[in-house]
Amino acid sequence: MLSDTPPATATASHAHTASSWTARRLTFTLACLIGLLTLALSATACQRRITTSVSAPGATTGTRDVDGSLVSGGFTRTYHVHLPSAASSSRALPLIFAFHGGGGTGSGMEGLTHFNELADQQGFIVVAPDGYEHHWADGRGTTPPEKAGVDDVAFITALLDTLEQQYRIDTHRVYATGISNGGIFSFWLGCQLASRLAAIAPVAAMLATNDAPTCHPAHPMPLLMIHGSDDPIIPAAGGAVRVGPGGGVLSDIATVQQWATLDACAPTPTITTLPQLVNDGTQVRQQTYSGCAGGSAVIFDDILGGGHAWPGGLQYLPAAVIGKTSRNLDATTAIWAFFQRFTLP
Repeated sequence: MLSDTPPATATASHAHTASSWTARRLTFTLACLIGLLTLALSATACQRRITTSVSAPGATTGTRDVDGSLVSGGFTRTYHVHLPSAASSSRALPLIFAFHGGGGTGSGMEGLTHFNELADQQGFIVVAPDGYEHHWADGRGTTPPEKAGVDDVAFITALLDTLEQQYRIDTHRVYATGISNGGIFSFWLGCQLASRLAAIAPVAAMLATNDAPTCHPAHPMPLLMIHGSDDPIIPAAGGAVRVGPGGGVLSDIATVQQWATLDACAPTPTITTLPQLVNDGTQVRQQTYSGCAGGSAVIFDDILGGGHAWPGGLQYLPAAVIGKTSRNLDATTAIWAFFQRFTLP
Protein backbone atom coordinates (compact mmCIF):
# COMPACT_ATOMS: atom_id res chain seq x y z
CA MET A 1 0.00 0.00 0.00
CA LEU A 2 1.30 3.43 -0.87
CA SER A 3 2.10 5.80 1.98
CA ASP A 4 1.88 9.57 2.02
CA THR A 5 4.56 9.91 4.70
CA PRO A 6 8.29 9.18 4.57
CA PRO A 7 9.24 5.71 5.92
CA ALA A 8 9.69 5.72 9.70
CA THR A 9 12.74 3.49 9.32
CA ALA A 10 14.70 5.93 7.20
CA THR A 11 18.39 5.76 7.94
CA ALA A 12 20.61 8.69 8.81
CA SER A 13 21.81 8.77 5.20
CA HIS A 14 18.25 9.46 4.11
CA ALA A 15 17.51 12.13 6.75
CA HIS A 16 18.15 15.08 4.48
CA THR A 17 16.00 13.58 1.71
CA ALA A 18 13.15 12.91 4.13
CA SER A 19 13.42 16.41 5.57
CA SER A 20 13.34 17.95 2.09
CA TRP A 21 10.38 15.76 1.13
CA THR A 22 8.50 16.89 4.23
CA ALA A 23 9.23 20.55 3.57
CA ARG A 24 8.04 20.25 -0.05
CA ARG A 25 4.87 18.47 1.06
CA LEU A 26 4.10 21.09 3.69
CA THR A 27 4.64 23.86 1.15
CA PHE A 28 2.38 22.13 -1.38
CA THR A 29 -0.32 21.50 1.23
CA LEU A 30 -0.27 25.11 2.41
CA ALA A 31 -0.41 26.40 -1.16
CA CYS A 32 -3.45 24.22 -1.82
CA LEU A 33 -5.16 25.45 1.34
CA ILE A 34 -4.51 29.06 0.40
CA GLY A 35 -5.91 28.39 -3.08
CA LEU A 36 -9.09 26.91 -1.62
CA LEU A 37 -9.43 29.83 0.75
CA THR A 38 -9.01 32.28 -2.12
CA LEU A 39 -11.97 30.72 -3.88
CA ALA A 40 -14.05 30.89 -0.71
CA LEU A 41 -13.18 34.52 -0.01
CA SER A 42 -13.85 35.52 -3.59
CA ALA A 43 -17.23 33.78 -3.61
CA THR A 44 -18.21 35.44 -0.33
CA ALA A 45 -17.17 38.87 -1.55
CA CYS A 46 -19.01 38.42 -4.84
CA GLN A 47 -22.21 37.57 -2.98
CA ARG A 48 -21.97 40.87 -1.10
CA ARG A 49 -21.12 43.10 -4.06
CA ILE A 50 -23.64 45.19 -6.01
CA THR A 51 -21.52 45.33 -9.12
CA THR A 52 -21.49 47.03 -12.49
CA SER A 53 -18.91 45.39 -14.76
CA VAL A 54 -17.27 47.96 -17.00
CA SER A 55 -14.15 48.60 -19.03
CA ALA A 56 -14.85 52.32 -19.44
CA PRO A 57 -14.82 53.89 -15.96
CA GLY A 58 -16.76 56.94 -17.12
CA ALA A 59 -19.94 54.86 -17.25
CA THR A 60 -19.97 54.07 -13.54
CA THR A 61 -20.92 57.36 -11.89
CA GLY A 62 -23.17 56.78 -8.90
CA THR A 63 -22.41 53.08 -8.44
CA ARG A 64 -21.08 51.79 -5.12
CA ASP A 65 -19.01 48.87 -6.40
CA VAL A 66 -17.38 48.72 -9.80
CA ASP A 67 -15.43 45.98 -11.57
CA GLY A 68 -13.18 47.48 -14.21
CA SER A 69 -10.41 46.53 -16.59
CA LEU A 70 -7.65 48.17 -18.55
CA VAL A 71 -4.77 47.09 -20.75
CA SER A 72 -1.27 47.66 -19.38
CA GLY A 73 1.86 46.44 -21.14
CA GLY A 74 -0.23 44.29 -23.44
CA PHE A 75 -1.99 42.50 -20.54
CA THR A 76 -5.66 42.97 -19.68
CA ARG A 77 -5.80 43.78 -15.98
CA THR A 78 -8.81 43.87 -13.69
CA TYR A 79 -9.66 45.78 -10.53
CA HIS A 80 -12.44 46.44 -8.04
CA VAL A 81 -13.49 49.88 -6.80
CA HIS A 82 -15.60 50.56 -3.71
CA LEU A 83 -17.22 53.99 -3.60
CA PRO A 84 -18.65 55.32 -0.35
CA SER A 85 -21.79 57.42 -0.45
CA ALA A 86 -19.59 60.48 -0.08
CA ALA A 87 -18.31 59.85 -3.61
CA SER A 88 -21.49 61.40 -4.99
CA SER A 89 -20.56 64.78 -3.50
CA SER A 90 -18.27 67.39 -4.99
CA ARG A 91 -15.60 66.73 -2.35
CA ALA A 92 -12.40 65.02 -3.49
CA LEU A 93 -11.85 61.80 -1.53
CA PRO A 94 -8.74 59.92 -0.39
CA LEU A 95 -7.98 56.61 -2.11
CA ILE A 96 -6.47 53.42 -0.66
CA PHE A 97 -4.99 50.69 -2.83
CA ALA A 98 -5.36 47.32 -1.07
CA PHE A 99 -3.23 44.53 -2.58
CA HIS A 100 -4.02 40.87 -1.98
CA GLY A 101 -1.46 38.23 -1.12
CA GLY A 102 -0.03 35.62 -3.45
CA GLY A 103 -2.75 33.34 -4.77
CA GLY A 104 -5.44 35.86 -3.80
CA THR A 105 -7.84 38.24 -5.52
CA GLY A 106 -8.97 41.80 -5.05
CA SER A 107 -12.44 40.70 -3.99
CA GLY A 108 -10.91 38.30 -1.47
CA MET A 109 -8.93 41.21 -0.01
CA GLU A 110 -12.23 42.95 0.71
CA GLY A 111 -13.42 39.97 2.75
CA LEU A 112 -10.16 39.73 4.66
CA THR A 113 -9.81 43.37 5.72
CA HIS A 114 -13.31 44.93 5.85
CA PHE A 115 -11.88 48.12 4.33
CA ASN A 116 -15.14 48.72 2.46
CA GLU A 117 -17.15 49.01 5.66
CA LEU A 118 -14.66 51.50 7.10
CA ALA A 119 -14.66 53.44 3.83
CA ASP A 120 -18.43 53.88 4.14
CA GLN A 121 -17.99 55.31 7.63
CA GLN A 122 -14.97 57.51 6.93
CA GLY A 123 -15.46 58.55 3.32
CA PHE A 124 -12.57 57.18 1.26
CA ILE A 125 -12.33 55.09 -1.92
CA VAL A 126 -10.97 51.55 -1.84
CA VAL A 127 -9.33 50.02 -4.92
CA ALA A 128 -8.48 46.32 -4.83
CA PRO A 129 -6.72 45.30 -8.06
CA ASP A 130 -6.12 41.72 -9.19
CA GLY A 131 -2.57 40.50 -9.62
CA TYR A 132 -1.36 38.77 -12.76
CA GLU A 133 -1.93 35.05 -12.16
CA HIS A 134 -2.88 36.06 -8.59
CA HIS A 135 0.55 37.54 -7.84
CA TRP A 136 2.35 40.89 -7.87
CA ALA A 137 5.70 41.78 -9.42
CA ASP A 138 7.14 42.86 -6.09
CA GLY A 139 10.84 43.00 -6.95
CA ARG A 140 11.85 39.55 -5.71
CA GLY A 141 12.32 38.46 -9.32
CA THR A 142 10.64 35.10 -8.71
CA THR A 143 6.90 35.79 -9.03
CA PRO A 144 4.77 34.74 -12.05
CA PRO A 145 4.28 38.32 -13.29
CA GLU A 146 8.00 39.02 -13.14
CA LYS A 147 8.73 35.85 -15.10
CA ALA A 148 6.11 36.94 -17.68
CA GLY A 149 7.60 40.42 -18.00
CA VAL A 150 4.71 42.21 -16.28
CA ASP A 151 5.39 45.71 -14.93
CA ASP A 152 2.99 46.17 -12.03
CA VAL A 153 4.28 49.63 -11.15
CA ALA A 154 3.26 50.70 -14.64
CA PHE A 155 -0.13 49.01 -14.16
CA ILE A 156 -0.85 50.86 -10.92
CA THR A 157 0.33 54.13 -12.47
CA ALA A 158 -2.06 53.64 -15.40
CA LEU A 159 -4.86 52.58 -13.07
CA LEU A 160 -4.42 55.66 -10.92
CA ASP A 161 -4.44 57.87 -14.04
CA THR A 162 -7.69 56.20 -15.12
CA LEU A 163 -9.37 56.55 -11.73
CA GLU A 164 -8.39 60.20 -11.44
CA GLN A 165 -10.13 60.89 -14.74
CA GLN A 166 -13.38 59.42 -13.48
CA TYR A 167 -13.67 60.07 -9.76
CA ARG A 168 -13.07 63.07 -7.55
CA ILE A 169 -9.87 61.83 -5.94
CA ASP A 170 -7.70 63.86 -3.62
CA THR A 171 -4.41 63.29 -5.44
CA HIS A 172 -2.48 64.35 -2.35
CA ARG A 173 -4.03 61.53 -0.31
CA VAL A 174 -3.44 58.29 -2.21
CA TYR A 175 -2.11 55.35 -0.14
CA ALA A 176 -1.04 51.73 -0.54
CA THR A 177 -1.37 48.72 1.72
CA GLY A 178 -1.35 44.97 1.20
CA ILE A 179 -0.66 41.61 2.77
CA SER A 180 2.18 39.17 2.08
CA ASN A 181 3.06 39.39 -1.64
CA GLY A 182 0.79 42.47 -1.76
CA GLY A 183 2.65 43.92 1.21
CA ILE A 184 6.05 43.40 -0.42
CA PHE A 185 4.59 45.08 -3.51
CA SER A 186 3.43 48.00 -1.33
CA PHE A 187 7.04 48.46 -0.25
CA TRP A 188 8.13 48.42 -3.90
CA LEU A 189 5.51 51.04 -4.78
CA GLY A 190 6.81 53.15 -1.90
CA CYS A 191 10.22 52.97 -3.54
CA GLN A 192 9.12 53.44 -7.16
CA LEU A 193 5.89 55.46 -7.06
CA ALA A 194 6.51 57.88 -4.21
CA SER A 195 5.56 60.82 -6.41
CA ARG A 196 1.94 59.57 -6.34
CA LEU A 197 1.68 58.03 -2.84
CA ALA A 198 1.43 59.80 0.50
CA ALA A 199 2.11 56.76 2.75
CA ILE A 200 2.31 52.95 2.74
CA ALA A 201 1.34 50.26 5.24
CA PRO A 202 2.50 46.71 4.39
CA VAL A 203 1.18 43.81 6.50
CA ALA A 204 2.86 40.41 6.95
CA ALA A 205 5.66 41.53 4.63
CA MET A 206 9.10 43.08 4.58
CA LEU A 207 11.23 44.81 1.95
CA ALA A 208 12.49 42.39 -0.72
CA THR A 209 16.23 41.80 -0.59
CA ASN A 210 16.52 42.68 -4.29
CA ASP A 211 14.66 45.95 -3.76
CA ALA A 212 16.67 47.23 -0.81
CA PRO A 213 19.77 48.54 -2.66
CA THR A 214 17.73 50.51 -5.22
CA CYS A 215 14.97 51.86 -2.98
CA HIS A 216 15.18 55.66 -2.95
CA PRO A 217 11.69 57.23 -2.59
CA ALA A 218 11.19 60.61 -4.22
CA HIS A 219 10.17 62.05 -0.84
CA PRO A 220 10.32 60.85 2.79
CA MET A 221 7.70 58.08 2.65
CA PRO A 222 5.71 57.47 5.86
CA LEU A 223 5.65 53.77 6.74
CA LEU A 224 3.49 51.70 9.06
CA MET A 225 4.66 48.09 9.00
CA ILE A 226 2.63 45.39 10.76
CA HIS A 227 4.19 41.96 11.14
CA GLY A 228 3.81 38.92 13.36
CA SER A 229 6.83 37.69 15.31
CA ASP A 230 5.75 34.08 14.72
CA ASP A 231 4.98 34.38 11.00
CA PRO A 232 5.81 30.94 9.53
CA ILE A 233 5.69 32.08 5.89
CA ILE A 234 7.62 35.37 5.87
CA PRO A 235 9.75 34.95 9.00
CA ALA A 236 10.58 37.96 11.15
CA ALA A 237 14.26 37.07 10.76
CA GLY A 238 13.96 37.54 7.00
CA GLY A 239 15.56 35.30 4.41
CA ALA A 240 13.68 33.01 2.05
CA VAL A 241 9.90 33.29 1.76
CA ARG A 242 8.74 29.79 2.62
CA VAL A 243 5.62 29.43 0.44
CA GLY A 244 4.91 30.30 -3.17
CA PRO A 245 7.54 31.64 -5.56
CA GLY A 246 10.18 32.09 -2.84
CA GLY A 247 12.69 34.89 -3.08
CA GLY A 248 14.21 36.75 -0.16
CA VAL A 249 13.26 39.59 2.18
CA LEU A 250 15.09 41.62 4.79
CA SER A 251 14.32 40.98 8.45
CA ASP A 252 11.63 43.08 10.11
CA ILE A 253 14.20 45.09 12.06
CA ALA A 254 16.47 45.60 9.03
CA THR A 255 13.47 46.78 6.99
CA VAL A 256 12.30 49.44 9.44
CA GLN A 257 15.85 50.56 10.14
CA GLN A 258 16.55 51.03 6.43
CA TRP A 259 13.28 52.92 6.01
CA ALA A 260 14.05 55.11 9.02
CA THR A 261 17.39 55.93 7.40
CA LEU A 262 15.70 56.74 4.08
CA ASP A 263 13.34 59.11 5.92
CA ALA A 264 16.20 60.63 7.93
CA CYS A 265 14.54 59.69 11.23
CA ALA A 266 16.21 59.56 14.63
CA PRO A 267 18.17 56.26 14.76
CA THR A 268 16.65 54.92 17.98
CA PRO A 269 12.92 54.18 18.16
CA THR A 270 10.58 54.72 21.07
CA ILE A 271 9.17 51.35 22.12
CA THR A 272 5.67 51.11 23.58
CA THR A 273 3.56 48.11 24.51
CA LEU A 274 -0.03 48.77 23.45
CA PRO A 275 -2.89 47.89 25.83
CA GLN A 276 -3.94 44.26 25.66
CA LEU A 277 -7.58 44.09 24.56
CA VAL A 278 -8.03 40.32 24.70
CA ASN A 279 -6.06 37.40 26.03
CA ASP A 280 -5.36 35.61 22.75
CA GLY A 281 -1.65 34.95 23.15
CA THR A 282 -0.58 38.06 21.23
CA GLN A 283 0.60 41.50 22.21
CA VAL A 284 1.50 44.59 20.18
CA ARG A 285 4.90 46.16 20.70
CA GLN A 286 5.10 49.42 18.77
CA GLN A 287 8.40 50.90 17.63
CA THR A 288 8.18 54.54 16.55
CA TYR A 289 10.96 56.40 14.77
CA SER A 290 10.48 60.14 15.19
CA GLY A 291 12.14 63.32 13.96
CA CYS A 292 11.83 62.18 10.34
CA ALA A 293 12.33 64.51 7.40
CA GLY A 294 9.32 66.31 6.00
CA GLY A 295 7.10 65.36 8.93
CA SER A 296 7.24 61.68 7.96
CA ALA A 297 7.11 58.78 10.43
CA VAL A 298 8.21 55.15 10.54
CA ILE A 299 6.24 52.83 12.83
CA PHE A 300 6.59 49.08 13.31
CA ASP A 301 3.70 47.28 15.01
CA ASP A 302 5.39 44.05 16.06
CA ILE A 303 2.64 41.53 16.79
CA LEU A 304 4.27 39.33 19.43
CA GLY A 305 2.91 35.83 18.99
CA GLY A 306 1.17 36.82 15.76
CA GLY A 307 1.30 34.84 12.53
CA HIS A 308 0.97 35.44 8.80
CA ALA A 309 -2.26 37.36 9.17
CA TRP A 310 -4.17 40.62 9.01
CA PRO A 311 -4.67 41.57 12.68
CA GLY A 312 -8.34 42.04 13.47
CA GLY A 313 -9.27 40.40 10.17
CA LEU A 314 -10.33 36.93 9.15
CA GLN A 315 -8.47 33.90 10.56
CA TYR A 316 -8.35 32.63 7.01
CA LEU A 317 -6.52 29.38 7.78
CA PRO A 318 -6.01 27.46 11.05
CA ALA A 319 -3.48 28.90 13.49
CA ALA A 320 -1.55 25.63 13.19
CA VAL A 321 -0.90 26.57 9.55
CA ILE A 322 -0.42 30.35 9.45
CA GLY A 323 -0.16 31.31 13.12
CA LYS A 324 -2.50 33.47 15.16
CA THR A 325 -4.57 36.39 13.91
CA SER A 326 -4.25 38.93 16.72
CA ARG A 327 -7.35 40.58 18.18
CA ASN A 328 -5.24 43.11 20.04
CA LEU A 329 -4.97 45.32 16.97
CA ASP A 330 -7.38 46.12 14.17
CA ALA A 331 -5.00 46.60 11.28
CA THR A 332 -7.64 48.21 9.06
CA THR A 333 -8.51 51.02 11.47
CA ALA A 334 -4.86 51.44 12.52
CA ILE A 335 -3.79 51.82 8.91
CA TRP A 336 -6.49 54.37 8.13
CA ALA A 337 -5.61 56.35 11.29
CA PHE A 338 -1.97 56.38 10.16
CA PHE A 339 -2.78 57.37 6.59
CA GLN A 340 -4.92 60.30 7.72
CA ARG A 341 -1.81 61.95 9.17
CA PHE A 342 -0.10 62.36 5.82
CA THR A 343 -0.54 64.12 2.50
CA LEU A 344 1.79 64.37 -0.44
CA PRO A 345 4.22 67.30 -0.20
